[in-house]
Amino acid sequence: MVSVFAMRNLKTIVISFILIWVVYLVNSQISTDLNIYGIIPRNITGLRGILFAPFLHGSRFHILSNSLPFLILGSTLFLYYKKTAGYVYLFSILITGSLVWIFARPAIHIGMSGVIYAFAAYLVLAGMVSRKF
Repeated sequence: MVSVFAMRNLKTIVISFILIWVVYLVNSQISTDLNIYGIIPRNITGLRGILFAPFLHGSRFHILSNSLPFLILGSTLFLYYKKTAGYVYLFSILITGSLVWIFARPAIHIGMSGVIYAFAAYLVLAGMVSRKF
């Protein structure tokens, strides 16, 4: 059974998940395309996308493809690595976004995929270092 303390730790992931879906639903209903706030590589204006891009998705398939892995890996991170999870989440957004800004092809990049891969990498490496399955 999941304790009340564990549920408090999951609040960040649940709020982020809800925010992702709210942004997607709002974006699909308004005439302005919010996806222009994604990462635009090597463009000063595109730097804002480092923070915004993870919460923007281009299609129903895109957001559905990111939702389940984000919930599973994010929940695992916040349940088992309580002390470092918030830092890992923040650094995952900043580092993956920065790498996209530096190295990606010229286009607008959006989505939570980089953060999801960073979560997976952290969980695998932290498990190996701590020698816990």
